[in-house]
Amino acid sequence: MADYITLYRKWRPQTFSQVVNQEHVIRTLQNALEQGRVAHAFLFSGPRGVGKTTVARLLAKALNCENRNEAEPCNECGSCKRMMSGRSMSLIEIDGASNRGINEIRELRERVKFAPAEGSYKIYIIDEVHMLTTEAFNALLKTLEEPPSYVVFILATTAPHRIPATILSRCQSFGFRRLAIADIEDRLREIVEAEGIEFEERALRLIARNAEGSLRDAMSLLEQIISFSGDKIDLDSVIKLLGIADTSYLFSLAGAIAEGNAAEGLLVLDEVVAQGHDIRQLNAELINHFRNLMLLKVGGKARQLVDVSKVELDALSEQAQRFTLSTLTDILNDLAEAVNTLRFATQTRLIYEALLVKLADKARKQVKVESEAQITCPVEVEEVESIERAEEMEIASASVPSDEIPLDLERVRELWDEILNSIEDRKVHALLREGYPYSVKGNMIIVGFEERYSFHRKQLEKRSNKEIVEGVLRGRFGEKAEVQFVETSSRNDTSAFKDRAGNKKPLVSEALQIFGGKIVEEKDISR
Repeated sequence: MADYITLYRKWRPQTFSQVVNQEHVIRTLQNALEQGRVAHAFLFSGPRGVGKTTVARLLAKALNCENRNEAEPCNECGSCKRMMSGRSMSLIEIDGASNRGINEIRELRERVKFAPAEGSYKIYIIDEVHMLTTEAFNALLKTLEEPPSYVVFILATTAPHRIPATILSRCQSFGFRRLAIADIEDRLREIVEAEGIEFEERALRLIARNAEGSLRDAMSLLEQIISFSGDKIDLDSVIKLLGIADTSYLFSLAGAIAEGNAAEGLLVLDEVVAQGHDIRQLNAELINHFRNLMLLKVGGKARQLVDVSKVELDALSEQAQRFTLSTLTDILNDLAEAVNTLRFATQTRLIYEALLVKLADKARKQVKVESEAQITCPVEVEEVESIERAEEMEIASASVPSDEIPLDLERVRELWDEILNSIEDRKVHALLREGYPYSVKGNMIIVGFEERYSFHRKQLEKRSNKEIVEGVLRGRFGEKAEVQFVETSSRNDTSAFKDRAGNKKPLVSEALQIFGGKIVEEKDISR
C-alpha cells in the first residue's frame, strides 16, 4: 500500500514534449534554455490543474540537468533523479497559502544568499503566490529587484489580478490555457490503454467534460471511477458515481423545450432523477448545453468557443436551429437564476419541474410569434405601375427563407438594444453602443458614428471585432447579414419625420440617411 502512486503523480509529464496543449509556453521556455537567456523570475498563471507546477518543475530540472539534450532534461543524471524523487536541495517549493507572512519571506531572503549546494541554479517555486500578504510581497520585491545570478523564482497563481504590479513588472509572465475536452480525453485514453483498463469512449468523454478544463481533476475523477468500477470504465459507472447526466439527457431536455412540450420534458426529468442524478448538477450541465447552442446560433468565430467532439458539434448545430437567439438568451438567464434557488432549496425536483414547464411555455410562445411573423412579409410599394409589378413584389416577399428576417432599417432600430445586449464581449459592446443604425443597403447594415467617436469606429473595423458584431447580426437577421461602420456628421432619427396621415416620408428619410443632414424647418408648399 505504501508503494502506491496516484495516477496524477505517476503520469506527470517528465519532459516538455509530454505537456498537454501549452505549446505557446513550452516553445518560449525551450528557446530561452537553448539560447542561455533564462530570466531570473517567471509568473505562471492560469486555471487549476493545467500544468503550471508541472512546467515549473520541468524548467527547474532542465536548468540543473547535467546532460541536457537541447532544452529537454535527460531524466538520467543525478540532478534529474533527485528532482524527480523530491530530494533535490536546489529545488525549493513553497506553498503561498500556508507561508504567506512576512517572516516566511524574510527567511526565504536569507536562504537566497547561499549558493546552491548542487547544480548551477537554486530554483524557488512559490505556488498560489497571490495568497501572500502585502508586507510579504514588499519583502519579496526586494529580492526580485536584485537577485543573485544563481537564483530563479517561479511564481504560480490562479489569480494573477491579485499580484501587485511591482511584482508583475519584474517577471516574465506566461498565461496557461484551460485544456480542451478533446485534449483531456486523448490523455485519459493514453493512460487507461497503458494501464490495461477497458473503457468506453463515451465514458472518457463524460469524464473529460466534467473536469472543466483541468487535466488534474480529470485524472482524479478517473482514479475514483477505477476504484469504484474495477478494471472497466463504462458510461453507467461514470454517471452513477459522479451524479451527472449523459449528453443524451441534455439533448432530450433541450428538444422538449424547443418543441414547447412540457410533458415530455417532465418525463425526461423523471428518468434522470430515477437514475440518481443530482438536479443541481443537471442544471449546471444544461446551462453549458444551452450556452453551446447560443454560441452556435451567434455563429462566426463564436463557434470556436464550443468545446465538444465533432459528433456532438453536429448534433448541437442541428438543435440550435430550432431556437431563436432571443429564446436561447432568455432560457440561459432563467437557468442561471435557478442556480441560487436550487442551492438552498429542499424541494429541488418540484422547483425544477416548474422551471421546465416555464421554459417550454416560453419557447412555445416564441415559436408561435415567429411563425405568425413569417406567414407574410409585407412589402411597401409606394408607386406600383401595374398589377403585374405588385404580384412580382409579393412573390419576392414570400420567398424570404423562414430563418432570414428582411433587412429593414426600422426593424434594425427596433431590435438595436436587444442586439447590443446580445454581445458578450464587453469591449465590443462598449464600442458599438456609441453607434446607431444609420442605413440599410441590401444585406448591409450601416452603423453610423459621429466624428467624436471615430476611435470607436476604427476599433470596430478590425476584423476580430467586426466578426463578433456580424455574428450577432446573423443570429438575428440571417447568415447573409453584413455590417459597415461609417462616420456621420450628426446622429439623426429619421423615423420622426412623417406626413399628416402619420406615414413616413420615404424620400426625406432616404435623403437624411445618405447625406447625413438634419431637418431645420418644415414648410407646407402644397398650397
